[in-house]
Amino acid sequence: MKHKFYSNKHARNEALIKILGEVNKVNGDIQFEDVKKIANLRQQFAHENAKLQAYQKSGTGSEEVVESSLWFFEKLLFLIPHIKTRKTKSTLDVQIDDFLENEIIETNSEAEESLSMVSTPTSKPATSKVTSDPISKKRIKVESSPDPVISEAVSTLKSLQNKIVQPKTCSVGKHQSFADYLANEMKSIGDEELIADLKHDINNLLYKTKKWLQMEKENHETIVVEVNNFE
Repeated sequence: MKHKFYSNKHARNEALIKILGEVNKVNGDIQFEDVKKIANLRQQFAHENAKLQAYQKSGTGSEEVVESSLWFFEKLLFLIPHIKTRKTKSTLDVQIDDFLENEIIETNSEAEESLSMVSTPTSKPATSKVTSDPISKKRIKVESSPDPVISEAVSTLKSLQNKIVQPKTCSVGKHQSFADYLANEMKSIGDEELIADLKHDINNLLYKTKKWLQMEKENHETIVVEVNNFE
């Protein structure tokens, strides 16, 4: 079934132009087609993230570590704090959401082919790993090969992220030192399978930590609103 605004190309283009205007405030080199690619990529990431959260909340994966089969998922984890469900939406929000839904339905042939390559089953996550015995059982992970269209969109998002958030020099120094330490320790292990398991555990811990911080922030905002309403 087609979306109710499937044929309304004017509305979709209007939403695109507004998004482009906001992005150009940060990076003036972004083009109309770049915004379309980013919109598709963000929608794909948000859908995959919601699916993984639903799987973890269901309890069926309490003893398993769930992995996404999207090759670019870990590269876009910095988007998680910016993805949340809004109870109310402005006119611009609605226009943008309409555009994103339509772009997944009606997209150019090149982008459609790329997204179909990285689409995952809805019944269950493509891969999982039992944490009770991470060494004896090999993790099977089906990944699509990087597509030039999505790779370009990922690079654009990273470029925007670097320009928006400029980390402090001292913090970068401390983090880089620890990263170098981890890299040297991993080299000393000498077993590729164990190193792959270690990388997976580190990424999973980072993901859970970011989710916890996001939930704490949302809970704090809720408490502030309730206190203000009480007063």
